[in-house]
Amino acid sequence: MASFFGEIIYPQSRAFWLRDDDDDEEIDEENSLKIKLITNWTEPEPSEFEKFLIVDGEMMTGFVTRAILGGAKIICTIRCEDKKTSSKIYFINGLYICIVDKELNLAHAGQFTGAIAPLLSKSKSIIALTSDHMSYYKSEEGVSSASILNCLYSSKARNHKNLKVPTLSIPNFVTGVCAGVLSYSEIADLHCIMYILYTDTFTLDSKNAHPLLELFSDLLGKTLPNFVAGGSSFFNKGNLYM
Repeated sequence: MASFFGEIIYPQSRAFWLRDDDDDEEIDEENSLKIKLITNWTEPEPSEFEKFLIVDGEMMTGFVTRAILGGAKIICTIRCEDKKTSSKIYFINGLYICIVDKELNLAHAGQFTGAIAPLLSKSKSIIALTSDHMSYYKSEEGVSSASILNCLYSSKARNHKNLKVPTLSIPNFVTGVCAGVLSYSEIADLHCIMYILYTDTFTLDSKNAHPLLELFSDLLGKTLPNFVAGGSSFFNKGNLYM
């Protein structure tokens, strides 16, 4: 077919598309990842946090809820505008504990970290707690125990006198809110230690929860009773084929 002067002929291949052609699609994708977080204090917001603990992940949330939060008071909620569930901040025995909503999308971890950044900035000591399955743990040495607790820390926490937990080695990595909290603490020159527990199951029991009992006994200054297993079953967490 003949082409006439001034006629617009569209390219036959994406190889000829300009970068600007996809800008609208990228903007739409970025907007879809943005969320609005609503913070609601049910008690007066503290001017300073002596110890601020951030707990992320279903396993860690279950442990802290059953072993630590008995009788704790909710002082703040942080909720996504379009969701009914929320992250909650508790206060117990001088410790402020933020339980991250288990339905928070991993893609929104950075925005959540930004939402709690003002609280992190006025915290003397920040502790982040998360977990992962042992199959993701990379080490040249074999692991024979049911669980292993490692840590990463900001430059300001490097010389912490009670830092008894081994440092997480390369090439292991951490994602989620706890990773964001540690990164923010490093940039803002804050005292932060992040602990990650690797376990050989998807639920905690009295055996693989032992490192956490020792950690919290040190944080709270008192011995915790043995942990009683509970929560969701292993079988709805793994890749089970029949």
